[in-house]
Amino acid sequence: MASKAREALEKVTSGESRICSSGVKIWVTPLPADLLRRLQAKLEKDHPYPPVPKKTVEVLGGTEEVDDINNPEYLTEKKAIDVIRLGEQGEAILDYCAEVDGGIGEYEAKISRIEKRTGEDYPTDLDDRRIQFLSEYVIRSPSDWGFVFASAIEQTQVTDPEVVTRMDSFRDNMARAGTNGHTPSGADEVERLAVQPAI
Repeated sequence: MASKAREALEKVTSGESRICSSGVKIWVTPLPADLLRRLQAKLEKDHPYPPVPKKTVEVLGGTEEVDDINNPEYLTEKKAIDVIRLGEQGEAILDYCAEVDGGIGEYEAKISRIEKRTGEDYPTDLDDRRIQFLSEYVIRSPSDWGFVFASAIEQTQVTDPEVVTRMDSFRDNMARAGTNGHTPSGADEVERLAVQPAI
C-alpha cells in the first residue's frame, strides 16, 4: 500500500478526479501557490473587512476603548464579505483548475437543451463555456464544491515523500526535551517561571 505522502505526490502529478452529483466526471489540478497568494491579496484589497467597532470597558481607575470583535453587526458584515471573497476565489479555481473529463464537447447536446430552456446562449469562448457548464450544471452540491476547493488548494501543499519525512523529523526533533549537554530554556522552564520563581 502506498504511503500517504506518495499518494499525495501522485495527486499533484495527475490531478484528482470526482464524479459529481450531476453524474459528470471532472478533474481538478492544483492552484499555483503564488497565484493563490495574489488572488487572496486582490480579494482583500477589493473587498476589505469593515473597521472593527470599539466598545468601552471598565478598567481599574476608569474606562478603556477596545475592539469589539464579537459585535453582531460587524460579524454579519464580515460574513457577507467572506461570501463574496469565496465566490470570486471559486470562479478562479474553476477557471484555472477544473476540467470536464473528456472535454465539454461530449455535452454539447446537454448545453443545447440548457440554452433552449433558459432562452440564453452559452458563451462561444471555450474557457467561458466550460466554466459556465461546470458552475450551472456539473457542480451542484456542497460536497461537489467542497471537493473542488479543497482539492485545488491542498494539492499545492508539500507532498514530496522525502521532504515530508524530513519535515516530520524536524518537528519531532524540535519537540524533544533532550539536549547536547547544555541546559537551554524550554517550555517547562517558561511555564514554571510564569507560575513561580526558579529555585
